[in-house]
Amino acid sequence: MQVPVEQVFAFHEREDTLPRLSPPFPPMRVVSRTGGIRTGARVELRIGPVRWLALHTDYRVNALFGQLVAGNGPAGGRSPTASCRCAAPTWPSGAK
Repeated sequence: MQVPVEQVFAFHEREDTLPRLSPPFPPMRVVSRTGGIRTGARVELRIGPVRWLALHTDYRVNALFGQLVAGNGPAGGRSPTASCRCAAPTWPSGAK
């Protein structure tokens, strides 16, 4: 897709992005949220019987955001940092 980085990043900053990207099963519910996706933000989720806490650890506008996830799921404890990096694509000559 040819979409400006600013538009993609703005989508991820929306309050309703996580529910929109989540599959319907198992049911996911946002319990609490503070700070959006910026560094220091927190999102507490319930995914079925599992509690997840996402702690946002890195943020660079139109570039990336990262999070560390802690939960009581099957893996227990903490997961490695997850991140989203946005970059302007380079298209071959003549591609649209």
